Amino acid sequence: MRYLGSVLAMLAAGVWVGGILCVAVFAQSTFKVLADQRDVAGTVTSQMFVRFGWIQLTCAALGLLGAFLMYVGGRRGSAMVVFGLLAAASIGAVAYNMWLVPKMEALRQAGQSSGPEFKQLHDHSRTLLMGTGLAALAALAVIPRAIGAEAKTAV
Repeated sequence: MRYLGSVLAMLAAGVWVGGILCVAVFAQSTFKVLADQRDVAGTVTSQMFVRFGWIQLTCAALGLLGAFLMYVGGRRGSAMVVFGLLAAASIGAVAYNMWLVPKMEALRQAGQSSGPEFKQLHDHSRTLLMGTGLAALAALAVIPRAIGAEAKTAV
Protein backbone atom coordinates (compact mmCIF):
# COMPACT_ATOMS: atom_id res chain seq x y z
CA MET A 1 0.00 0.00 0.00
CA ARG A 2 2.84 2.40 0.81
CA TYR A 3 4.43 1.87 -2.61
CA LEU A 4 1.13 2.43 -4.38
CA GLY A 5 0.74 5.63 -2.36
CA SER A 6 4.28 6.71 -3.15
CA VAL A 7 3.79 6.15 -6.88
CA LEU A 8 0.44 7.94 -6.84
CA ALA A 9 1.82 10.91 -4.89
CA MET A 10 4.91 11.07 -7.11
CA LEU A 11 2.92 10.98 -10.35
CA ALA A 12 0.42 13.57 -9.13
CA ALA A 13 3.12 15.96 -7.88
CA GLY A 14 5.18 15.45 -11.04
CA VAL A 15 2.27 16.16 -13.37
CA TRP A 16 1.33 19.14 -11.21
CA VAL A 17 4.78 20.74 -11.29
CA GLY A 18 5.20 19.91 -14.97
CA GLY A 19 1.80 21.41 -15.71
CA ILE A 20 2.68 24.67 -13.99
CA LEU A 21 5.90 24.91 -15.99
CA CYS A 22 4.16 24.08 -19.27
CA VAL A 23 1.35 26.58 -18.73
CA ALA A 24 3.87 29.32 -17.93
CA VAL A 25 5.96 28.58 -21.04
CA PHE A 26 2.95 28.15 -23.34
CA ALA A 27 1.27 31.35 -22.11
CA GLN A 28 4.40 33.40 -22.77
CA SER A 29 4.87 31.75 -26.16
CA THR A 30 1.26 32.40 -27.12
CA PHE A 31 1.62 36.12 -26.42
CA LYS A 32 4.89 36.23 -28.40
CA VAL A 33 3.44 34.43 -31.41
CA LEU A 34 0.21 36.44 -31.33
CA ALA A 35 1.82 39.75 -30.36
CA ASP A 36 -0.32 41.66 -32.85
CA GLN A 37 -3.51 39.90 -31.65
CA ARG A 38 -3.51 40.35 -27.87
CA ASP A 39 -7.25 39.66 -27.57
CA VAL A 40 -6.86 36.27 -29.25
CA ALA A 41 -3.78 35.48 -27.15
CA GLY A 42 -5.70 36.44 -24.02
CA THR A 43 -8.60 34.16 -24.93
CA VAL A 44 -6.29 31.25 -25.69
CA THR A 45 -4.23 31.60 -22.54
CA SER A 46 -7.34 32.16 -20.46
CA GLN A 47 -8.66 28.77 -21.52
CA MET A 48 -5.27 27.20 -20.75
CA PHE A 49 -5.39 28.51 -17.21
CA VAL A 50 -9.05 27.53 -16.70
CA ARG A 51 -8.41 23.97 -17.88
CA PHE A 52 -5.16 23.74 -15.94
CA GLY A 53 -7.08 24.72 -12.83
CA TRP A 54 -9.10 21.52 -13.07
CA ILE A 55 -6.00 19.43 -13.74
CA GLN A 56 -4.40 21.05 -10.71
CA LEU A 57 -7.34 20.09 -8.49
CA THR A 58 -7.21 16.51 -9.79
CA CYS A 59 -3.47 16.32 -9.05
CA ALA A 60 -4.11 17.73 -5.58
CA ALA A 61 -6.72 15.09 -4.80
CA LEU A 62 -4.61 12.22 -6.14
CA GLY A 63 -1.48 13.50 -4.42
CA LEU A 64 -3.23 13.77 -1.05
CA LEU A 65 -4.68 10.28 -1.49
CA GLY A 66 -1.22 8.95 -2.32
CA ALA A 67 0.34 10.64 0.71
CA PHE A 68 -2.43 9.25 2.90
CA LEU A 69 -1.76 5.74 1.57
CA MET A 70 1.96 6.25 2.24
CA TYR A 71 1.16 7.14 5.84
CA VAL A 72 -1.25 4.26 6.35
CA GLY A 73 1.28 1.86 4.86
CA GLY A 74 4.16 2.87 7.09
CA ARG A 75 3.10 5.53 9.60
CA ARG A 76 6.28 7.52 9.03
CA GLY A 77 6.79 11.20 9.65
CA SER A 78 8.14 11.70 6.14
CA ALA A 79 4.76 10.65 4.75
CA MET A 80 3.17 13.34 6.90
CA VAL A 81 5.63 15.88 5.52
CA VAL A 82 4.61 14.89 1.99
CA PHE A 83 0.96 15.17 2.98
CA GLY A 84 1.52 18.58 4.57
CA LEU A 85 3.35 19.93 1.54
CA LEU A 86 0.67 18.64 -0.83
CA ALA A 87 -2.03 20.02 1.47
CA ALA A 88 -0.41 23.47 1.32
CA ALA A 89 -0.20 23.20 -2.46
CA SER A 90 -3.84 22.06 -2.54
CA ILE A 91 -4.92 25.16 -0.66
CA GLY A 92 -3.19 27.19 -3.35
CA ALA A 93 -4.96 25.20 -6.08
CA VAL A 94 -8.35 25.76 -4.48
CA ALA A 95 -7.68 29.50 -4.03
CA TYR A 96 -6.56 29.70 -7.65
CA ASN A 97 -9.73 28.05 -8.91
CA MET A 98 -12.24 29.67 -6.57
CA TRP A 99 -10.85 33.18 -6.30
CA LEU A 100 -8.37 34.16 -8.99
CA VAL A 101 -9.62 32.45 -12.15
CA PRO A 102 -13.26 33.58 -11.87
CA LYS A 103 -12.26 37.21 -11.17
CA MET A 104 -9.71 37.27 -13.98
CA GLU A 105 -12.16 35.66 -16.40
CA ALA A 106 -14.86 38.21 -15.55
CA LEU A 107 -12.44 41.08 -16.11
CA ARG A 108 -11.17 39.58 -19.38
CA GLN A 109 -14.70 39.09 -20.69
CA ALA A 110 -15.56 42.68 -19.72
CA GLY A 111 -12.60 43.87 -21.80
CA GLN A 112 -10.63 45.01 -18.75
CA SER A 113 -7.61 42.73 -19.12
CA SER A 114 -5.25 45.67 -19.43
CA GLY A 115 -6.51 47.45 -16.32
CA PRO A 116 -4.80 47.71 -12.94
CA GLU A 117 -7.14 45.24 -11.20
CA PHE A 118 -6.40 42.54 -13.79
CA LYS A 119 -2.67 43.19 -13.56
CA GLN A 120 -2.81 42.88 -9.77
CA LEU A 121 -4.75 39.61 -10.02
CA HIS A 122 -2.27 38.39 -12.63
CA ASP A 123 0.60 39.08 -10.23
CA HIS A 124 -1.26 37.23 -7.45
CA SER A 125 -1.87 34.36 -9.84
CA ARG A 126 1.81 34.14 -10.76
CA THR A 127 2.87 34.23 -7.11
CA LEU A 128 0.27 31.66 -6.08
CA LEU A 129 1.22 29.27 -8.89
CA MET A 130 4.89 29.64 -8.01
CA GLY A 131 4.22 28.88 -4.35
CA THR A 132 1.96 25.98 -5.23
CA GLY A 133 4.55 24.59 -7.61
CA LEU A 134 7.34 24.92 -5.05
CA ALA A 135 5.29 23.11 -2.41
CA ALA A 136 4.48 20.29 -4.86
CA LEU A 137 8.15 20.16 -5.94
CA ALA A 138 9.25 19.94 -2.30
CA ALA A 139 6.80 17.08 -1.77
CA LEU A 140 8.23 15.40 -4.86
CA ALA A 141 11.72 15.73 -3.36
CA VAL A 142 10.64 14.20 -0.02
CA ILE A 143 8.86 11.16 -1.47
CA PRO A 144 12.06 9.17 -2.24
CA ARG A 145 13.23 9.81 1.33
CA ALA A 146 9.87 8.55 2.62
CA ILE A 147 10.21 5.42 0.51
CA GLY A 148 13.77 4.89 1.78
CA ALA A 149 12.69 5.32 5.41
CA GLU A 150 9.89 2.85 4.90
CA ALA A 151 12.22 0.31 3.26
CA LYS A 152 14.68 0.52 6.17
CA THR A 153 11.99 -0.19 8.74
CA ALA A 154 10.62 -3.08 6.70
CA VAL A 155 13.95 -4.98 6.88
